[in-house]
Amino acid sequence: MTDAELIAQVAQAAGLIAADLVGSCRKPIIVRARHEAMRRLREAGVTRERISELLDKDIKSVWYGLRRAGERAQADG
Repeated sequence: MTDAELIAQVAQAAGLIAADLVGSCRKPIIVRARHEAMRRLREAGVTRERISELLDKDIKSVWYGLRRAGERAQADG
């Protein structure tokens, strides 16, 4: 699965489109999906820098998103 396909898959699971995850919208449903995409990309071996490029976010946003996604994953079980 390519990086773009993974992003599209996460977006679709959340009822969104891939462009939503790349945009600047900060609605909670989009932010959660974006963070989940970051987590799944990282688990697939994608570097933080590449995730930053793919989602058009600065590196600090990627670090934060990965941390939040990890916290949510732990809380969910």
